[in-house]
Formats: sequence, C-alpha cells, structure tokens
Amino acid sequence: METLEHLITAFDENYIPEAVLQHLNTQIDTCGRLLNGWYINYLRKAKPPKDEKKS
Repeated sequence: METLEHLITAFDENYIPEAVLQHLNTQIDTCGRLLNGWYINYLRKAKPPKDEKKS
C-alpha cells in the first residue's frame, strides 16, 4: 500500500485533486483484491507438502 501513501501525500501537497485520489484508491483496492484472490486460489490448488520421514 506504499503507492496509496504516496498518492495521499500528493493530495496533501495539492499535486492531485481529491477526485483523482479517490479514483486511484479504488483502482488500488481492485488490484489488491484481484491479487489476493489469485493467491488464495493458487494456495488452494497447490499440492500439500510431502511429510518427511521421521527417524
């Protein structure tokens, strides 16, 4: 979420308007949800680790 922090700073310093901040915040949230969903799906499909033989 470092990108969002930079955008908030840009807004605070009047480099971007609030509408741009809100739009980009929505885009960042969407990207985060997609990546999280893909990762969860990957973990569900991944093979469980093989148990090592205990000596």
